[in-house]
Amino acid sequence: NKSSRRDMGVYLNRSPLHSSGWDKPRIIHSGPSGYSDLAYNVDKDQFSCLMECGKESELEQIAFTTFSLNDVMQMGDKKDKKML
Repeated sequence: NKSSRRDMGVYLNRSPLHSSGWDKPRIIHSGPSGYSDLAYNVDKDQFSCLMECGKESELEQIAFTTFSLNDVMQMGDKKDKKML
């Protein structure tokens, strides 16, 4: 969300050489979200995300989730962009 820290999402650019290639975000966590870190695990071919999040405040918990590039790409045609 551009105006507040909520709805943690992952963006995908299918045409990295073009700034217009960015898709809408795939939501990892709906609700308050704070700082996050994203890493790629080559051995498992997965992304890992560690993030601050919660129901009322982004400071309630630290969560960890994993997902693949395929998971992100499959969300492109779905109306509800929630991934996990």
